[in-house]
Amino acid sequence: MLEEDLKKLSQDIKSYPDKCFISFCKRLGAKSWYDYKFDSSSLWDGVEIIQSMFDYVWGIVFAELDIARGLDSFDKPVLLVLGKFDYLVAPFFTWQELKSKFKNITVRLFEKSSHTPQYEEPENFDRTLLEWLNIK
Repeated sequence: MLEEDLKKLSQDIKSYPDKCFISFCKRLGAKSWYDYKFDSSSLWDGVEIIQSMFDYVWGIVFAELDIARGLDSFDKPVLLVLGKFDYLVAPFFTWQELKSKFKNITVRLFEKSSHTPQYEEPENFDRTLLEWLNIK
């Protein structure tokens, strides 16, 4: 499905050049959702994109970001929520080596989620967040 969707990406960008980030996200749906056939189009309704900002963040910031930098002095609690089937970013198990660098980290793996556990497993996500915040 991903291969078929990516074949349509260049035409999407030609047709809607001001929405190329949205087109890209939608065409990566098979990597983005536990239900790889999920149509995220309605989630993008009314969303305006500043393309130059996304180009800067994805092209420069993320390329140069060292997530481990400064963790030796970072002492705030962290909740890291990961979708087991998230293929938009590095797989969940790649966090294993970084976990020890945090002073206080709680990691939760959502078994029926990809990139958006808060959307795909909302009740589980809410419960996890409230428990972590110690709110009953």
